[in-house]
Amino acid sequence: MASDETPTGRRSLWPYGIIGFLGFVVVVQAAFITVATRNAPVLESETAYADSLRYDEVMRDRAASAALGWRVAVEVDDAAVRYAITDDTGAPVSGLSGTLRMVRPDTRAADAEVEFEETAPGIYRAARGPGDGVYRLAARLEGGPSPWLDDRKAVLP
Repeated sequence: MASDETPTGRRSLWPYGIIGFLGFVVVVQAAFITVATRNAPVLESETAYADSLRYDEVMRDRAASAALGWRVAVEVDDAAVRYAITDDTGAPVSGLSGTLRMVRPDTRAADAEVEFEETAPGIYRAARGPGDGVYRLAARLEGGPSPWLDDRKAVLP
């Protein structure tokens, strides 16, 4: 009797099942490797070490922004992102200028940095980025007592 035959004389399918299962595992792993190499991770910063050295400065700027007491309402539509900024008394904050960085967490292709324009007292408009989805909005406006910084997530329709 050959080694792959059962006592009844029929061939056992176990060796073929094991080989088939291992072949399936290899194919799945190859698919995962292909997907992983085609979709490289997006780095938040190309200069992470230099950014970490500036951490204290960034935290001072954020604390100074919070100390201004300004209130902000952000509105997003199909064409623009609008920031309505009022001071601690409710009066609009005018005369600022700055930029808005829109960063996607999954691809750099949809990232944008645009200038704000003041469309009305305390209303600052920035043209939208090219894509839809979740963005990190990093605003920096200057012209007040200290630079004003804002960092938030928003879903652009």
